Amino acid sequence: MEKKYFFSFPEEFQAIKKDFEAYSKENKMAKRKLLDYFGLLSLDTTKFGNRFFNCVKGTSKQQTNTYLDFVKFLRAICMLSKNSGDERLRFIYSIFDLDCDGYVEKEEMLNIFMSFYDAMSQIEFENQDLIQLKNKIGESHEQQIALAIQDIVNEIYETYQTKPGILFFEDWKKWIEAEPGMKEILTYNFNESKVFK
Repeated sequence: MEKKYFFSFPEEFQAIKKDFEAYSKENKMAKRKLLDYFGLLSLDTTKFGNRFFNCVKGTSKQQTNTYLDFVKFLRAICMLSKNSGDERLRFIYSIFDLDCDGYVEKEEMLNIFMSFYDAMSQIEFENQDLIQLKNKIGESHEQQIALAIQDIVNEIYETYQTKPGILFFEDWKKWIEAEPGMKEILTYNFNESKVFK
């Protein structure tokens, strides 16, 4: 059953509809425009940007529809608002579940971490600590990065898996909530200039 989203003020809904119309063409929003809306335009050419778009559409990577309609855009706004709790976590979990089978296998986690690394190298940060971290990572050799990511993923699975090689949502949630710095990511408002603040 499809969830219905209600807004406390009609102005919120109208503002979201107006934003959608401004970023779309003929009531269809392309990936680039969606990423721009959420302040993630630098991820446009990355695997992570593609995955984000597919998850917002609620589709697997095999589907060829390259546009987003208003209903799916509205659902994304609700899921990515600061106050959406577990629904937001489930959306982020779906980004990790590449084959959409309901759990995250170790290979999927490795692919997402590598995609995330590629995406991070595309972003221009303002925070000095993040700039230094990005530069330090950029100086590392690709093979060393792949080995480091493999070690991180192995440690995650050794600590949180309840079935070998698989993280179910509750396992993944325990990991993400225990990880330093994840609180900021989980409460990040993707575009503070928009309706939800």
